[in-house]
Order: sequence, then structure tokens, then C-alpha cells
Amino acid sequence: MNAISTELDNAGGRGVLERFVKEAGGLGVRLTGVAGGVDDVAERFGQQAKAMTSAAEMAEVLDAANGRILQSVGRTLDVSRDAATRMDHSQSLVNESLSGIAALTGSVRAVEAMMSVLVDALSKVERVAAGIDVIARSTNMLALNATIEAARAGEAGRGFAVVATEVKQLARTTSESTAEIQQTLGKLKATALDLVAQSRQGAEQADALSQNATATGEAIDTLSKAVSEITGNIEAIAAEAATIGERSSTLRDTVRNTADGINNSSQVLAKAKASLDDLMEAGENLINISLDSGVETTDTPFVRETMKCAGLVAQCLENAVKAGEITAEAVFDSNYRPVPGTDPQKVKNGIADFAMARLQPIIEAALAFDRRIIYCVPMDVNGYVPAHNKRYAEPPRDDPEWNLANSRHWRIYTDPAARVAATNTKPFSVKVYRRNLGATEVILMDMSAPVVVNGRHWGAVRLAYKID
Repeated sequence: MNAISTELDNAGGRGVLERFVKEAGGLGVRLTGVAGGVDDVAERFGQQAKAMTSAAEMAEVLDAANGRILQSVGRTLDVSRDAATRMDHSQSLVNESLSGIAALTGSVRAVEAMMSVLVDALSKVERVAAGIDVIARSTNMLALNATIEAARAGEAGRGFAVVATEVKQLARTTSESTAEIQQTLGKLKATALDLVAQSRQGAEQADALSQNATATGEAIDTLSKAVSEITGNIEAIAAEAATIGERSSTLRDTVRNTADGINNSSQVLAKAKASLDDLMEAGENLINISLDSGVETTDTPFVRETMKCAGLVAQCLENAVKAGEITAEAVFDSNYRPVPGTDPQKVKNGIADFAMARLQPIIEAALAFDRRIIYCVPMDVNGYVPAHNKRYAEPPRDDPEWNLANSRHWRIYTDPAARVAATNTKPFSVKVYRRNLGATEVILMDMSAPVVVNGRHWGAVRLAYKID
């Protein structure tokens, strides 16, 4: 590249080279920005595809559930209609019973009235019989007196005596018959009175039965109306469910078609993203070429600062090992022990506490180099960050989201940029990526330079800054 520069200088073309380098670097950044934007769109499409697939599945569930509702409504409607038919039949039976009970009540009342007439007639007969008995007694007395007088009259009264004897016999017979009649009338009257009482009770029971039957009829009528109303409501539900079924089927098909379309678009974007990943790598190569050309660009000072910071970290570790402050085994320790109760999970190794005490001041000083610098961190070959800038090295809280942004030390990072930085052994490496910084999303230039401790590759220093 220096030979080309010399030739261009000799040809008066140094300015052309500088413009080329600057444009190449800018093109690399722009390509990275475009690739990052496509990546975001592809990710959103992927999320939308998942959401639409889920929506399609829910539409299928909705359609199936609505089908079950329609089946249940159909069965319920059949039961309701059958119940309505039975209620109508019961109503007819109750009406017939009411008619029969009314007739029975009338008959019982008529019997009660007839029995009352019978009791009254028996009372009259009883009074007549009593009168006959009185007359018979009087007649018997008269016949006795006539017999006495006939005896006094002698032969002349003999014929009358015979009459008197017959009259006495009639009176006696009448008296005996009257007594028997009265006795029988008494029994008849008692029986008639008992029948009257029973008829009255029967009439009262018939009235009560009639009232109960009437209440039952009213209850059945109310139930019949309720069943009719329920049947109407079920029919309305069936109609609405049928409408929902039609619309849910349409919705299901629409969602499914939309999901298929988004999935197809997502696949297209995935292919575009793959192509742009290659393009982004080419853009990063252009940036590296522009920085490696020897031509001063706006990014060159950051490369020097990153390499300087990597050298300071390496020197600090070498001096500490030499002074016995830390062992080489601790520096290159890969036995990462989990820190209990941390989320995201933090781990510690032999260098963790030393790094927070001795390496943090070095990386913190690098932030003062330019206001656009976001972070400067050491990272071993496994992606482990033993120390971080103060603003990102807060003690962890019981809040994973907060820890993710503010407590980033003592964690192992495995993203592509981290892997490239940690394993790179060239003088420097550049990665460009988009990062969310809260309310805004920016493009970051991630510089890294290897850290070599006593001839052994330990890892790297990463320095990232915003591209204006």
C-alpha cells in the first residue's frame, strides 16, 4: 500500500487516495447501517410472522370453539323445545284436572245440600213421630177409661169394651212403633249429620285441591312462558353463533393467508439479510483497509487510542505478575465460578477482583479521549469481561432488566462482535453494529486491539464509539 501511495504521490494523486480511503470508510459505515436496518426489519418480520402464526392458531381455536358452541346450542335447543312441548302437555292435563276438580267440588256441594235437606226432613219426621206418640198415649188413656166405663155398664157396654181393647192394642202398637221409628230416626239423623260433616270436609278439601291445582296451573304457565323465552334466546344465540362461525372462518382464512404472506416476506428478508451480512463484512473490510492504508481518517485516532489502552492493560498485567501481585495462572484462569443470586449470571475467576481494582482506572481514563466513546473494556479470549466502566459496573439488583444495562462486569459475552474482538490477533479489528441506547438507536464503531501478556495472547481491549 505504501508503494502505491508513493506512486500516487509522484503522480500527484495523493489527494485521490485520501478521498478514496475516506469514501471507502464512509461506504463501509453506510453499508453496515443498511445491513443493521434490514436486520431490524427482518427481526420485526420474524416477530410478526410468529405473532400472525399464533393469531392463526388462535383463529383455529376460535373456530373450533364456536363449532362446539353451535353443537351445544343445537342440543340445548332440542331439549328446550322438548321441554316446551312437555309443558304444553302438562298445562293441558292441569286444565283437565281443574275442570274435573270443579265438577267434583260442585257434586260435593250438591251432596252436602241434599244431606242438609235430608236432615231437615228427618227432623220433621221425628217431630211428627213424637206427635203420634203423644196421640197414642192419649188414645191409650182414653181406651183405659172407656174400658172402665164399659165394665160398669155391664152387658150393655160389652161391645164397647171390645172396641176399647182394640184401641188400647192400637195405641200400644203405635207407641212401640213410634219408639222404634224415633230410635231409627235418631240413628238416621246422626248418620245424616255425620255425612253432612264429611261432605263439608270433602268440599273444603275439594276447594283446597282446586286452589292448589290453580296455583300449579299458574306455575306451569309461568314455566311454559319462561321455557318459550329461553327457547327464543337459544335460537338467537344459535343465529349469532352461526354468524360468528362464518366470520371466524373468514378471519381464520384471512389470518392464515396474512401469516403465509408475512412468512414468505420473512424468508425473503432472511435471504436479503444473508446477502447483506456478506455486504456488511465487505464494508467492515473497507473500513479496515482504509484504516490500514496509512491515510489519516476520522477513525484513525480511535484505533491508536484502542491500541494504546491495550498496551497499558498488557503492561499492567505483566508488571503485576512480575511484582507477585497476581500469578500468571490467575491472569489466564478459565475456571469461571458463578456468583450466587445474580441475574443475568455473573462469574468470577482469578483475575476478577484484581481487574476491578487495577484495570478499571485504565479503561475509565480512555472515556475522556472523546465524548462519543460509549465503553472501553478488557475481555479475555473466552469473552469474559473482568472489569467495566463505572457507569456499567453498578452492584447488581433484584432486577434483571436493570442489571442487563447497568451491571455488565464479570459476565461472559458470546455475541459475534465479542467473539471477533476476543480472538483477533491482528494489530486491530473493526466491527460496526447498531445498538439501542434507551430512547435512541445508534451505529457503533467497535475497535479492538489484542492484549498479549508475556508473549501469550490474553484477549483484547474493546473500545466503542458512536458514529455521528
